[in-house]
Amino acid sequence: MKRAVEITLLNQKFTVKTDADDGQVQRLTDYVEKKLSEMQGGSKTTPLLGVALLTCLNIAEEYFKLKESRSGTVVKAEKKIKDLIQLIEERA
Repeated sequence: MKRAVEITLLNQKFTVKTDADDGQVQRLTDYVEKKLSEMQGGSKTTPLLGVALLTCLNIAEEYFKLKESRSGTVVKAEKKIKDLIQLIEERA
């Protein structure tokens, strides 16, 4: 069941609804905070909305790269499995 959890990003408090455990929420919050800080750099004058949107794009890019990589790995694994099944059937 989803519950309300308070998190802090860029010194702003947010309440999110989640069914993740506290450890997972903290890891996600830490990751996003790290990415926001990297994007913001040393500049405190960069508008927060711009920092947040660019951070979202960077995280989305990471996600899609991982998703594509995983998809390629699954295809390769499926081919190897089919090849092994064929080899077993030929020897049976």
